[in-house]
Amino acid sequence: MNQSKYPLYVIIAMLIFGSMGIFARMSGQSGLVIAATASLVSAFFMFFILLKKKELKPLLTKKIWVLLLIGLFGAANNSMYFYAFSMTKISTAVFLHYLAPVFVIVLSWIILKEKAEIKKIFAVILAMAGLLFVTGMPSFDTSSIGSLLAVGSAVFYAASLIAYKKAMKHFSLMQIIFAQMLFTAIVFMPFLLKAVPSITGIEWLYLAVIGIVHQFIAVIFHLKGLEQLKATTVAILGYTEPVFAGIIAWIFLSESIGISALVGGMLILASSYLTIAQGLKTKQIGGN
Repeated sequence: MNQSKYPLYVIIAMLIFGSMGIFARMSGQSGLVIAATASLVSAFFMFFILLKKKELKPLLTKKIWVLLLIGLFGAANNSMYFYAFSMTKISTAVFLHYLAPVFVIVLSWIILKEKAEIKKIFAVILAMAGLLFVTGMPSFDTSSIGSLLAVGSAVFYAASLIAYKKAMKHFSLMQIIFAQMLFTAIVFMPFLLKAVPSITGIEWLYLAVIGIVHQFIAVIFHLKGLEQLKATTVAILGYTEPVFAGIIAWIFLSESIGISALVGGMLILASSYLTIAQGLKTKQIGGN
């Protein structure tokens, strides 16, 4: 078994996720409209795949509550994160959201019985330091609703990773993705219906790209990695997403990259390298 391919799957997913900002900006729509449309497009494709594979009926089992939890956690994560951007500084929202690996370590220890390894804790600290260089020092206000929402999004993202691991014992990747996307589309549908009259043809195209590329292809890569890696490993590798986002924005949007962002990116990549190297050395593949 080629163990190195599983971290690569996650990194490919983060690379694709990192490009979503460009299409989101060109779509001209709010985050909740994007979430609803992209999830609907992804669920549409997944429906026919599951129909062909005859995997729709098996969704209706006693374990369907796990899929409902994934959908609930995903919707809560997305909505809290999007609203946090409008209620606090972007740098603060991003930094607090990426506390998620800390919560993943705690939840993995409690629920999945994964050990809280010192090297992974160090990798999280290193990545968080890198993120500070990338985003700049955030201003923390414990009374700010935006800050609380950002922390909430981190908790629900962490919870969704744990729920994914549980669901993978009973459902296929395609079934899990379909359930998550369908739930998200239903929850955010009112925002989409309100925006439909004002969405132009080209904007629909950008939204469709997000649905197919980011909410379908990238999610498959993400879950393929999570299927064989420990939840903490996947969470730490998730720090590469803002690095890729910065590079892509620099290439396609001519956004500048300062020295601090370069230093931060190097720290995050170093954290990812240490995480992958440790996983391969100790053969931490096939986690619970």
